[in-house]
Amino acid sequence: MSAGGVGVWNQRSGAIKRISRRGSDAAWLADGRHVVIADRDRLLIGDAAGTEPKELVLLAPHTVTVLPSVDVAPDNKTIYVGTINEHVNMWLAERVPPR
Repeated sequence: MSAGGVGVWNQRSGAIKRISRRGSDAAWLADGRHVVIADRDRLLIGDAAGTEPKELVLLAPHTVTVLPSVDVAPDNKTIYVGTINEHVNMWLAERVPPR
C-alpha cells in the first residue's frame, strides 16, 4: 500500500487491505466493522470490507492546515475531531437519528 489513506493489517497473514485512499486518522466504531476517517475538512465513514467511504459531515471548509485527528466515544454517539490551524479547534459532531 502506498503512502496515504487508511488500511487494515491482518496480523496472521501480514496482508494490508486498503479501506480508503483518503484520510489521515481513523477511529473504529464499537461494531468493529465501521471506521470514521478524518480527511482534511471532512469526516468519512467506511467499512472493513473496503467499500468506498461516504461523507459523514463537512467540517469548516478550507481551514484545516494540519492533518485532523478523530476519536469515537465508546457509546458510538459522539465523534471527537481535533484540528490545528493557527490555534486549536475542537469540533463535536453528534449523530442525530432520522425522524
